[in-house]
Amino acid sequence: MLLAAATAASVGVGALVGWAAGSIAYGVLGGSVVGVPAGIVAVYFRYREALS
Repeated sequence: MLLAAATAASVGVGALVGWAAGSIAYGVLGGSVVGVPAGIVAVYFRYREALS
């Protein structure tokens, strides 16, 4: 759930930035490109004690 939430939040912010810049599609694309690694990092930092 944390991975999905972080990715969705990033896609949402990207869509808002893309809307402001004139292209929602590029904003969603940029948000997803940034969001997937950000979600992975968020999961790692949340559960790093369980992984070691």
